[in-house]
Amino acid sequence: MYKFHWSELSFDRITEIGNYIALNAPLAADKWINSILSKEEIILANPNIGRIVPEFSNKLKRELIVGEYRLIYEITGKTITVMTVMNCKEQIK
Repeated sequence: MYKFHWSELSFDRITEIGNYIALNAPLAADKWINSILSKEEIILANPNIGRIVPEFSNKLKRELIVGEYRLIYEITGKTITVMTVMNCKEQIK
């Protein structure tokens, strides 16, 4: 069984993006946040469900595409950590 963690950066990004969406559509922001957070169950059930992050070419760094956003996570032993959430148009620096 895997342990699942959200990094501080991932929570900061979810909050930042949610607040931005809420400027014009508060209900859509809540729906988006719930959609992102619900991916925890999907990833726990099948950790390799996400594609390998192209910038890393490392099978332990994966991402799920959720609408226009990338949920990037890392598998380390029996721990899965969401590293960040970012717009698909952004590239990892």
